[in-house]
Amino acid sequence: YIMKKIIIGGFAIMAMGIYSCSEDSAFEENPEFVETATGENPQVKNPGGSNGGNGTGGGGTDTTGTGGGDTTGTGGGGNPGLGLTLVDTAKQTRVAVLEDFTGVRCTFCPNGAQVAESLEQQMGDDFITIATHGGSYATPGTINVIIGPGDTVPMYFADFKTQYAAALISQAEVGGYPAGTINRMKASDLNVTAQRAGGYAMSRNYWA
Repeated sequence: YIMKKIIIGGFAIMAMGIYSCSEDSAFEENPEFVETATGENPQVKNPGGSNGGNGTGGGGTDTTGTGGGDTTGTGGGGNPGLGLTLVDTAKQTRVAVLEDFTGVRCTFCPNGAQVAESLEQQMGDDFITIATHGGSYATPGTINVIIGPGDTVPMYFADFKTQYAAALISQAEVGGYPAGTINRMKASDLNVTAQRAGGYAMSRNYWA
């Protein structure tokens, strides 16, 4: 009896294996996209159709990416959109950037900082000041300041020099301190006088 059950079980397993190994139906190939197709069917050239404008609506370009078709882009067979993004052609307001060339030893530079701060208050987020410390007036060190007859106190100047100060000063053609450039435009393009002919840097009275 036991052997009979074993034999029957073996046949059942073999039958299941044969069934599971039977050949599956072949996968259907993906439809071929015909770029020049018109009408509803993207695989057939000019077959006509309700959305194809009697066979002439397909093949258009639809910037919304919903497919080709008639002029509304609702038919089939067209290019699926170019992914275009419309942008505003209205003029945009630029932010004014003042590069303030300054130094800790500069006598008139605090006044330049006041001019820059006043412009920031007037223009708000449309005006940005960047202080560039460099040149001889930015040399750190200590000097003795006379505060009375025979009485002096040491004054220490910290090192605020920026890494690219020398190159920026040369590029702007700074001729005195404080000096400033606006958006790195030549002073002549802003209808003001440059510190050096043809240069970018201008004195603080021209910053506004």
